[in-house]
Amino acid sequence: MSIRLPPQDVIRGPEDDIDSGCCLSSSDEDEDQNDPKTWDDWISDSQQNRECFSLFEDKKLASVAKAVEYDEQTHGFNLDRVSSKLGG
Repeated sequence: MSIRLPPQDVIRGPEDDIDSGCCLSSSDEDEDQNDPKTWDDWISDSQQNRECFSLFEDKKLASVAKAVEYDEQTHGFNLDRVSSKLGG
């Protein structure tokens, strides 16, 4: 017995576009263009307020920046300098 599945990649024309205005009104589009916040803003804010462990011990610090600072002061490890040397 064999099973045949339909092709996964079906070429669609512009008239078949799912996002062609079916769900957004013109007021939604205007609102998005005038809003200065983006997902990047939201993500960066959440990363700044996230607890983080030291790279060398089980000490939890209030943020990534605090953990990087702690590791540099306590262990003499500068993550930015090492990352630059390695090409990051």
